[in-house]
Amino acid sequence: MTGLLTTAIAASVLTATPANAMIGQSVKDGIYTFAAELNIGSAKRGCSGALVDKQWVLTAARCFSDDPWKGFELSESAPKWNTTATIGRTDLTLKRGDSHITLTDITDVNKCRADPANIAVESWLGAFCFHTNAKSGYLTMELADTFNLWTGDQPVKATLTAEGKETVVDAPANKLTTVGQSGDTGKRSALVEIRVND
Repeated sequence: MTGLLTTAIAASVLTATPANAMIGQSVKDGIYTFAAELNIGSAKRGCSGALVDKQWVLTAARCFSDDPWKGFELSESAPKWNTTATIGRTDLTLKRGDSHITLTDITDVNKCRADPANIAVESWLGAFCFHTNAKSGYLTMELADTFNLWTGDQPVKATLTAEGKETVVDAPANKLTTVGQSGDTGKRSALVEIRVND
């Protein structure tokens, strides 16, 4: 994410209706796809937020304050601590990128492949579609059990980890490239970075 929109939210707004988690009701997958879990400063602090645009999360200003119980004055800039936002799911964690590769809401491989600027990634957890908007870009993530990469018009360099070892796979443009259990290593692998660079 290129930035986090921070603001202080009045407690009365937050407590107007009880949260499902507070009263123990189960929520079906896919219901709160806007919900964000923020891991700030390598578990220094955790906050929740809401995805308000493809690259923006709305959260409380205190999440990024040196002392959350004293003033909340912040500048409009990237957070000073590394921040990971998990949006609407726990099976994919987006970590850092330059905003030239973004996650879309498409979950069908064929629909994803219809746009030559997209990269479709298949995992045992589901299909994920990433859109590229420049000739070069990167996105770091954690997506377990990845087994296929479908590239569009640009070749993709994918970095995967399995059993503590990193593997870099060069996926040519307009091709299916098998990785992880389906690929050369034959091991369950987590996709940790995709990169395009024409």
